[in-house]
Amino acid sequence: MPEDQNLEMDFEEIDGEEEYEEISGEEVDRVVESLEKLIASVDSENVKAYLDDALNSIYYLIHDEDEEMDDAEIEDDAQIDDELDDTFSEAA
Repeated sequence: MPEDQNLEMDFEEIDGEEEYEEISGEEVDRVVESLEKLIASVDSENVKAYLDDALNSIYYLIHDEDEEMDDAEIEDDAQIDDELDDTFSEAA
């Protein structure tokens, strides 16, 4: 996962003209790391689920979905999914 990798994202302005934004891999990795720390500090499973969705969306801005996340990231996602399943099972 090259840190200097940049992508351009397509944004459409109100008048219909297209605008592009460059996103650096370094910035995405920094945001993902911050979100992981935030997720670990949150008690609410619902909030964790939203943050996890945001983390994944941001991660895949520059990383292919075919690329594997680090083992730690996979473990974190699996733990969050297990906790959410337990929470929703208890609520039912």
